[in-house]
Amino acid sequence: MGKSVEGFAETISNLLLEQSPGFKPTQVEMRSSKNGTYLSLTCQVWVENQPQLDAIYRALSSNPLVSVVL
Repeated sequence: MGKSVEGFAETISNLLLEQSPGFKPTQVEMRSSKNGTYLSLTCQVWVENQPQLDAIYRALSSNPLVSVVL
């Protein structure tokens, strides 16, 4: 989840494509907050091992556009 700014979903999709080549950006589910301030993305990725999962988490959580990673 992050602030609802232009390019947020594309930036996160590109980041996930780098970390998980099988990721499909067309399957990202987007949901705006009540006031439209935040945008929640639901993304499904297939990971092969714990280091790959850790790398995805680090990449997402260190991105300045991202507020929360679950």
